[in-house]
Amino acid sequence: MALAQSELAGKQSAFTAAESARAEAQRRVDQPPPDTRSVEVQSAQSALSQATGNIAAANEDIVASRSALVAAEASARSAVAQVRTDARAARRDVTQARAELRRATRARANAARLAGLAQARVTILSSPDDTALQNEIVAATQLDLARVNAEANRVAAKAAIQVPADELLFFPTLPLRVDSVRLKRGDTGAGRAMTVSNSELAADSSLSINDAKLVRLGAPVVIEEQDLRITVQGRVSRIADRPGTDRVDPTRVYFEVTPSQAPAKLVGASVRLTIKVESTKGKVLAVPLSAVTVGADGRPRVQVDRGSRSEYVPVVPGLAANGLVEVRPSRAGALEVGDLVVVGVKGSISPGALPGGTTAPGAGGTTPPTPGTGTAPASGTAPSAVTAPVTGTAPSTTTPAP
Repeated sequence: MALAQSELAGKQSAFTAAESARAEAQRRVDQPPPDTRSVEVQSAQSALSQATGNIAAANEDIVASRSALVAAEASARSAVAQVRTDARAARRDVTQARAELRRATRARANAARLAGLAQARVTILSSPDDTALQNEIVAATQLDLARVNAEANRVAAKAAIQVPADELLFFPTLPLRVDSVRLKRGDTGAGRAMTVSNSELAADSSLSINDAKLVRLGAPVVIEEQDLRITVQGRVSRIADRPGTDRVDPTRVYFEVTPSQAPAKLVGASVRLTIKVESTKGKVLAVPLSAVTVGADGRPRVQVDRGSRSEYVPVVPGLAANGLVEVRPSRAGALEVGDLVVVGVKGSISPGALPGGTTAPGAGGTTPPTPGTGTAPASGTAPSAVTAPVTGTAPSTTTPAP
């Protein structure tokens, strides 16, 4: 840009000189001396024309120089802006490089420290452990412990409470629950000190002598508390070997039931115990108990109503419960589900006459009554017997305990 300015100054000087030459040539043309010849006039005019041409050329050179100067100035400004941008980028690069240098320096220091620690760890792990001091400390501690225990035993033997051997009671099983404590600190140890009970919940009840013969240890029991809506399963855990034990009536046999999972709400509650004594293996033929009679030959039978006639079918009675008894006909097909059997006739079999003496206790352990004859219809004629259908099921025999 300085060269363009110098060239512009030179061209302006040339333009000024051309202007002076043209002015001098113009003066010589306009005011020639009196003795000037025509040749000199022509020469002056030619000089004027040349000076005018030089002025025009110098003017064009000045315009071109000015354009070059403007272009040079614009280029210079662009270059300056680019230089400034490059300088800012260079400064950012320098700052980033310095930060990376600091990080690298710290990383190198950390790496050196970790290497030192690793070397120290390798040295420690490579060298054998010296546990002599630790062993001595352990031995001394054990010796002190033995001395302290010996002194404690000696002091306890002199200062502890001594109880006569006949006043100690050892329980065969634990844990136990302390129900009540009768003594306080400072009281004289006379009479009962406390009352304990087994920590396992158990239900106490009793059975009649006849029902007790049907119950076995381990038999499943359903335990119900209707007010609390609790029903749990249990097992018979104890049956007394004779009536009247464990503060029950002399005519009844004590037994105990242990529930599998007993809520704490059952403690002290009155529950209902149901023990399944025996049941059928599935669906069986069952008739009302009063429909089974004993014939002249001593064999149980039922009288089947065939419509216009009746037929006696020998049967083998089975389990009885809730006024029904299981029967098996002596002939296959002689008795089917839905057949009508006559009930309420004289000579009906009693529950105690069933084979094996099997009884069918109902609710409360009582034997259900035998139905009587049917009532007479409104026509005034009284039939000798009424009929009842044969059912296809017989309920299980159960013995509820109070």
